[in-house]
Amino acid sequence: ETSYASALQVGDRFTVTATPREFKKEASFDEELYRLSDGMMTVLVCSSPDDCRIIPDTPKGLSGWVYRWNALLSEELYQVIGRDNGGLPVAVLLGNRSYLSVQDQMHFRRAGVSHLLALSGLHVSILIGALELFLRFLRIPKLLRGVLMPVIAVGYLALTGFSASTMRAVLMLCVLYLGTLLFASYDSFTSLTTVLYLILAVTPYAVLDVGMWMSFLAAASIIIFSPLISAWVQKPTEEVGLKVLLRRRLRKLWGAVLVALVANGGILLLISLVYGEVSLGSVPATLLLSLPLTGVLILSALVLLFPSLGVLSWICSLLSGGMLGVAEAFSNVKNILLPVEDPITRGCILGLTVVLVLFAILRIKNSRWWMIPGAMAILSVVTSWFVSYALDPGMQMTYVHQTDGCVCLFSERTVGVAVDLSSGEASDADALYRAAKQARCTELEDLVLTRYNASRTYFIAQVAERMRVVNLHMPTPQTREERDIALRIEQEAILHGIRVFYGFDQVNERVEIQQYLTDGQSNGMVLSVRAGEQTVTYANMSALDGRLRPQAEDLLKNSHVAVVLRRGMKQKGEPIYLALGVNTHRIIAETKAMEERVYFAAPYTDPVYGIENLRILLR
Repeated sequence: ETSYASALQVGDRFTVTATPREFKKEASFDEELYRLSDGMMTVLVCSSPDDCRIIPDTPKGLSGWVYRWNALLSEELYQVIGRDNGGLPVAVLLGNRSYLSVQDQMHFRRAGVSHLLALSGLHVSILIGALELFLRFLRIPKLLRGVLMPVIAVGYLALTGFSASTMRAVLMLCVLYLGTLLFASYDSFTSLTTVLYLILAVTPYAVLDVGMWMSFLAAASIIIFSPLISAWVQKPTEEVGLKVLLRRRLRKLWGAVLVALVANGGILLLISLVYGEVSLGSVPATLLLSLPLTGVLILSALVLLFPSLGVLSWICSLLSGGMLGVAEAFSNVKNILLPVEDPITRGCILGLTVVLVLFAILRIKNSRWWMIPGAMAILSVVTSWFVSYALDPGMQMTYVHQTDGCVCLFSERTVGVAVDLSSGEASDADALYRAAKQARCTELEDLVLTRYNASRTYFIAQVAERMRVVNLHMPTPQTREERDIALRIEQEAILHGIRVFYGFDQVNERVEIQQYLTDGQSNGMVLSVRAGEQTVTYANMSALDGRLRPQAEDLLKNSHVAVVLRRGMKQKGEPIYLALGVNTHRIIAETKAMEERVYFAAPYTDPVYGIENLRILLR
């Protein structure tokens, strides 16, 4: 946190003199939990530009040299393959996601295949396996291969930044080759637990890395159930009257499906606890993308070695574009994300995890018993659907108070419409995302901006990074300044694959904007929305204090739900109230709630963080 701006770029190294500040805890907002969830350990405060100094572009030490080398290789690979599809090869080979657009990353997340972007055992296995085959083709002795492969793997680990998942794979590989050199048998579980101990001994804070837990849990699940997978692969394919070659291919495909199911089942509880949603496309998308990923990895490495061979870069670009297209197709499937935050679904997933652990401990191999985990996995999907649809209370409105403004979220089942009621700079998109998750809303069908008062346009990007936004609606700009701002917002929206509309006629039919009044001089605004069978009217005090008051009074009096907000700097001893009322017949005074039936009326607890989100069911 600084009181000034510094033009830092990716790859810059700097020194900073700063003071850690205490985490804030206001009402239900616990900043420590909020920061830790984003991987931040503390907040540093520096007040002077002299406290922050950028180090010249001269790498110091081995780590600085390796980092710069990664940046140079990333840029070269990106340019050779092409800007359109070059970001994916850079991400999966060198671990550098800065060339991959936010939109593409969101598509992979919604498709449930983000693990393909994070360097892990899959990537290491593909690269090392290809290199092993090449060395065997050159007739390199087994002993020499046992020395070369760990050295190359450790070098690749250093080049890609020592991520926990890559470290697990590389260290397990080193244990494997060490056992080969010592003529000892290899035990996967011994290797896995030894590597876990080494990682936590060197970097204890890695225990907070969700990626590390997912990597180890998935690997452990595959190791535990590998005998059962082998039995299940062998038995069904023996009964199929096919030729030997075709039967062998069928076994590999069926084995890949079982491995994907086991790996996803092992981390299902962790995913539900961390993210609160599970993608139904995870297993099929993984199966579809694994083969082209193999080609992209191997071809990307060859492109770096032989950049002049244009055919390699062309094929790699083609495969990369295909993977991006598949991920986008899965991402665009409506309701592809399954909300799993309700107690019923969480209970089913917890039961599934307990059953898998018991099956691993008891070594149950009877194939009939293995129908139980499959049935429980289906039950988890059914319960989530039941809670989302059968028990859905109908249209609901969530008032989201944000750092720089406020948003009304209208949600029904898993689709929502968000209306930005601020001056156009409601920049705390994380608050909107959390409110959407609580409402079991996995995507925004429409995002409505009501004003152009803000010159910053980062809100769209921040929302699009967290959830899918289909349509953006903006008022028709009236001045040259508004047209400039609208153009920047439109460009940003198109960059994230969002369709842009001017005017509010094409908003979701269940959320119809009936009246929109604004006063450009005093920033007054009145907005009347029909949501479901109810009418919600929002008016700020600038509208009630100005020439929009008569229209605002009429709309508020005839609304089922009225939202009136008094904003401004809090004076000493003078509370500032937010009030919402139902079936109102008179206007709220500046610090008084309307009538007796009031959903919420309380002073701000903090001028920055304000109140909690407030949800109203619109029956």
